[in-house]
Amino acid sequence: MKLAPREHQIRAVDYIHRRERDGQFRLCLSAPTGSGKTLISAELLCDPLRQLALTNRRVILDQWSKVLTAHGVRHGIRAAGHKPDPTAHIQLGMLQTEWQRCFKTGRSKLMEGVDRLHIDELHANTGSACTAIYNAYGLMGASLIGYSASPSGLAGIVDDVYQVVSVRELIAEGYLTPPLLFSCGAFDAETVSRLKRDAAGEYQAGELDKLVKKHRHVIIGNVLEHRKRLCPDKRAFALFAHNVKASIWWAQMLTAKGVPTAHIDCNDVWVDGKFYDSDTAKRQECFARLEDGSLEGVSNRFVLREGWDCSAVGNIIVTHPVALRRTWVQMCGRGLRAYPNREHAIIQDHGGNDHPPLDSDEPWDWQGDPGVAERVRIANMREDKEPEPITCPKCTLKRFAGAECPYCGFRHDHPCRYVYQANGQLRLMQGKSYRPRRITRSVKDAQIWSKLYWSTVKNSNRTAEQAYTYYAVQNHWRWLPRNLPLMPKNQADWFRPLKSVPQKDLIKA
Repeated sequence: MKLAPREHQIRAVDYIHRRERDGQFRLCLSAPTGSGKTLISAELLCDPLRQLALTNRRVILDQWSKVLTAHGVRHGIRAAGHKPDPTAHIQLGMLQTEWQRCFKTGRSKLMEGVDRLHIDELHANTGSACTAIYNAYGLMGASLIGYSASPSGLAGIVDDVYQVVSVRELIAEGYLTPPLLFSCGAFDAETVSRLKRDAAGEYQAGELDKLVKKHRHVIIGNVLEHRKRLCPDKRAFALFAHNVKASIWWAQMLTAKGVPTAHIDCNDVWVDGKFYDSDTAKRQECFARLEDGSLEGVSNRFVLREGWDCSAVGNIIVTHPVALRRTWVQMCGRGLRAYPNREHAIIQDHGGNDHPPLDSDEPWDWQGDPGVAERVRIANMREDKEPEPITCPKCTLKRFAGAECPYCGFRHDHPCRYVYQANGQLRLMQGKSYRPRRITRSVKDAQIWSKLYWSTVKNSNRTAEQAYTYYAVQNHWRWLPRNLPLMPKNQADWFRPLKSVPQKDLIKA
């Protein structure tokens, strides 16, 4: 059955039509989980044009096809395991298949005459292979329309981002439920800040594995205890583990504890004590069981992070630190959809994550380098330019202002959090998580930094922050002042390669 478009969806479609009157364009439509991005794309795909819609996840491909079928839109599928229908003006496809068929094999099989190229979850598809696909279709005259609830790292991919609707508007209209974030345990903030990151800016899986393994026995009981306390209705949950192996372990452990849980990854589904191929039918069976209550939850690494819709899920459990705001928003967004008789979405954070509120309308730095905005936020909290969130020591609700907890009424206005200890216990820690650095001053400071600056620019790709920290490590944690000549003026530039920061953006000598 075709659904009638909402007002904000109509606005988005009208905006695209207006942009097309001015010629070819590259745009990202920014809209939160629950805003109906798939329906927006379906409305656009109904236009009498040749169009190609690509995604990197089977879950999204299946969902797209289902919606188009409901709209009565004939379409072909350019993906492994599907019989092609090249005569259809609308084609859905997998980015991986498109790369394999059109570039990697050396035989170009690009779809001809494409007017629009749609890319779902654009923020997650910005690598060189994806960019090559976008550019190839762009040279053929196709406009690029991307979709994302968390537009970031899009410089060079799109020319503009259009905000379709905000989280707060969707909550006010009843499409999303207000989130309650509970900080159910945290790792030492300084330890987490030193974790290595991958090219996308997220913490490396190996780094997380070493960190989480030390405290897994504490987190186990914590997950069960807090879920029982916060979700007495046993609402369906989605658990995000730090890797696939850990996700399987969580599903098996929770099932053994009387909480029936499935695991899903790209290759396998584990449920009821057995492994199955991760095909569409088996996944849909698990999702249906979440709806009817025969499964309480589903565990995964990242495969359900984006584009997956299951309104029964109202409890999100995150078991590890998350570096990027976009990853955090995508994970938690799986639990925000409105559901009968549900007043709030419950977020259990067992990683001590410090990101802006989930219902915040804080704009996205879509042109910035991945991970820079998050590092700036931590630096600002360290320097008291931005307040740290407050965790209620009584109920563990995390709030961002006010002396009184809105959940339990307890009054406590100082930053604190429950921190995992080496002895396997949780301890309430008072005071700032990101402590100010011990700055010492010397008449040689400017000379020291100048030498360090030129050495870094000439010999490495380090950021100013890395060079700054390197000096502190080598000098018994003596931190230089941050206002010396040749230091970046802007906080964000501290987290970009020092050689790429223009001289005009450095403090003058």
